[in-house]
Amino acid sequence: MTHLSILFSIRNGGDISADHTVLVDAALAKAKPVDIPKDQVQNVSDYINAQLLRNGETIPLEQKAALEELLQSLVNRA
Repeated sequence: MTHLSILFSIRNGGDISADHTVLVDAALAKAKPVDIPKDQVQNVSDYINAQLLRNGETIPLEQKAALEELLQSLVNRA
């Protein structure tokens, strides 16, 4: 299972462990908007918003900037 598929699998409920969030964040920081399936845009946007709100201060700055950029691209895409 790829790190993004971990996130995709919780779309209809469930949760991600703290260890997995580190992996998912790293994968999302490298992802391009086209890597996110249309049916996952809201799920990924919600996840990034939650991560930035709850853990924004602990996410490495470069990764945080990449997550913010991806989020903006997904919002524009929706």
